[in-house]
Amino acid sequence: DIDARVKAESVNRAAVQAAIAKAQQESEAKRAELQKTVPQLAAASKPATPIPPSPSPPATPPSAPPSTPPSTPPSTPPVTAGKPAVIGVDSVQRTVSAWVAAWSSRNVESYLDMYAPEFRPAEGASYDAWKKQRTERIGKARIIEVGIDNIQVNLRDDRHATTTFSQLYRSDGYRDEVEKRLELERRGDRWLIVGESVIRILKTDEALKRAQPN
Repeated sequence: DIDARVKAESVNRAAVQAAIAKAQQESEAKRAELQKTVPQLAAASKPATPIPPSPSPPATPPSAPPSTPPSTPPSTPPVTAGKPAVIGVDSVQRTVSAWVAAWSSRNVESYLDMYAPEFRPAEGASYDAWKKQRTERIGKARIIEVGIDNIQVNLRDDRHATTTFSQLYRSDGYRDEVEKRLELERRGDRWLIVGESVIRILKTDEALKRAQPN
């Protein structure tokens, strides 16, 4: 009987120890689970940091309608009654200057090119006869000097002009001073001579010779 009682107590003691060990394991497992859960609960209970609202863009003031400048009537350059613009006068003067330069340089081709094909000499000769005469005279002269002064331009319209001036001519064989008139017509962008005449003789060859110093 004693052995049986001792054996039974040993069995009971082992069962108690096993139950205690199991309870300790379960307690440690619950403690570890609780340690994991507490931080999550603390984080969940922490109030969230509010996100500031994004600033609204500044209000754009309404664009003002484009201002329309007051209409200004186009300026019109002053024009003398019955005459084209002054630029026409300038172009006529340039034509006369080119005519003088071609004559003075004895450039027969450029000189004759200043005349219109229908040019009629004041002496009544034909254009071909006049052209031949001018070619011979200009080509024969060794020196030709032509100067003009007091040029006046009258534009009758935008295609017809009359110019008068004092002309001083000198070559190795003749000299004179006359008041001359040229009639010009505009052909495209050029003015061509259609008429040429001497209004009056101011000084003759002999008078000019006497006026020269000895």
